[in-house]
Amino acid sequence: PWLVAAAALVVVVLRQPPKSDAPAIAEIAAVTGECWQAAADERRCESGTPIRSGDTLRTNGPDATAALRFPDGTEVVLSGDTAVSVSDGGAKCLRVHRGNLSLQVAPQPPGRPLRVETADAVIEVVGTT
Repeated sequence: PWLVAAAALVVVVLRQPPKSDAPAIAEIAAVTGECWQAAADERRCESGTPIRSGDTLRTNGPDATAALRFPDGTEVVLSGDTAVSVSDGGAKCLRVHRGNLSLQVAPQPPGRPLRVETADAVIEVVGTT
């Protein structure tokens, strides 16, 4: 009987969603259509959901959009079939795997530009007016 109870406990523990102690670097502000957020697991995007460094967001379909908001007011909108990884190792970085982004960038701290990376180019926002 104790073996069955131990096996049941292992199943219960394994089915709990992963908990992240990493701080949120942004949040999902709005979603239209199909959007997925992948970290340790993959789940549907919802407004108000925190984004942590290393998360990947994916919108699917021509009318899909997802808006992200950073604490400094910077806003990023994914549209159409788009996949973007978000990280912050002292500066915001958006790695575009495919698709379209639009950005409204707040002034960035000196020495910590916002970076947008694609397979072909790197864009750094070093200052805004």
